[in-house]
Amino acid sequence: MSKKEPQSHIAIIDSMYELLAEKSFRSITTKEICNRAGVGRSTFYRHFHDKYEILEKENAQIIDGVTHSMNKFLEDGDFESLPYRLLESVDRKRYLSLIDVTDYTVNLRRDLHNAVERYYLLYFKQKEISQKWNISFSFAKDLFVATVLAFLENSLRADTKDEVDRNIAFSKKIVGMFMKNPVDPSNN
Repeated sequence: MSKKEPQSHIAIIDSMYELLAEKSFRSITTKEICNRAGVGRSTFYRHFHDKYEILEKENAQIIDGVTHSMNKFLEDGDFESLPYRLLESVDRKRYLSLIDVTDYTVNLRRDLHNAVERYYLLYFKQKEISQKWNISFSFAKDLFVATVLAFLENSLRADTKDEVDRNIAFSKKIVGMFMKNPVDPSNN
C-alpha cells in the first residue's frame, strides 16, 4: 500500500480482514466487502480487480517484509538479530488471518516457502552447506526452510513472550548450525 491510499482503499482491505475473521475466504463475496466498507462496486473495482487481488497484495507485503529482513542479514551478517527482524517485519494479526487461506492464487504459506527457499539458494548455496555437512542439497534446503517457517508461524501464534524467546533460542541453534563448521561425530 502506498503512503497515502484513499480511505476507500483502506476500508476495502479492513473489510476483507473483518470478514475473514467471521467466515472463510471462499464464501466472502465482493458485494459483502463493498457493503462492509461502505463503497460501491465501481469504487471497489477502481482499487482491485477482484477479492483475490486484495489478499495477493497483502501476501506480497508480508513476503516483502520477510525478504527485506533476510536480505538485511545478507548485508550485515548480524545473525543474532535475524529472528527479531523476521518477527518485527510481519504484522501478526494480518499474518494469522492470511496464513491458512489457500484458494486459487492466494496461498501465503506457499509464497513464504518459495521466498525463504530463494533466500537459501542465494546465501547458503554459496557456502556449500550440503557438502560441508555431507547431506543432500535438497535435505539441507528443506531443513532450513522448514525451520524458518516453523519459527515464524509458531512465534506469531505464541501466547507469551517466554514462548517466543524459547523459539528464538532454539531456532538460532538450528540455523546457527548452517553457519558453522560441522561437528565431527567421532569427537562426541
